[in-house]
Amino acid sequence: MTDTALLLMAAVVLVATWATTCLRHVPPGQWIVVTRRGVVRRTRASGLVWRLPFVERFERDLSRPHDLPVAVRATTRDGVPVLVLLEATVSIPAPTPGTPYADPWPAAELAAEEAVAQVVTDWSAGDLPRTAAAAHRPLRRAVRSTVDGLGVEVHDLELVEVGLQLPDAGRGPS
Repeated sequence: MTDTALLLMAAVVLVATWATTCLRHVPPGQWIVVTRRGVVRRTRASGLVWRLPFVERFERDLSRPHDLPVAVRATTRDGVPVLVLLEATVSIPAPTPGTPYADPWPAAELAAEEAVAQVVTDWSAGDLPRTAAAAHRPLRRAVRSTVDGLGVEVHDLELVEVGLQLPDAGRGPS
C-alpha cells in the first residue's frame, strides 16, 4: 500500500508539473500565441491553451494596451540638441498562424523615434515651451502614421518631458 501511495503521489506531481508548464488560461479580451521554431502555430483568444513542452513556446500577451517609453535625441531647426521623452500606449494585434513570429515593437519604436526627430527639427529652441505644449497632436499623428504599417496600434502618446542639452563650455571632468 505504501508503494501504491508513493507512485500515486509521484504521478500527481508529474501531472501538476506538466499542467503548470504546458497549460495557460487566457482571460477574455486577451490572446496568447503558441510558436514552434519561431512560427506561429496557433493563437487563442480566451480559455485554456496548451503547448508541447520543449517544442513550443508561449509568447507574451501584447493585446491589451500597455505603456512603453520612447526617448529621442534630436536637434531643433536652430541647432540646439534636445531630449524628448514620450510614453506611448500601444497594443499589438494577434498574428496569423503559419507566419513567422516577431515582436513588432522594436522596429516600430525605431520608426517612432525617427518620426519624433523629424517633428523636432521644425521646433525653435526659443519657443520650446510653447511649441512643446502644442506638439501633442503633431507628434501623435506622425508616430501613428509611421507605425501603423508595422503591426503596432498607438492608442495614446503623451509628451512627458523635453530637455535642452547645455553646451559643455570647454569644462573637463571635475
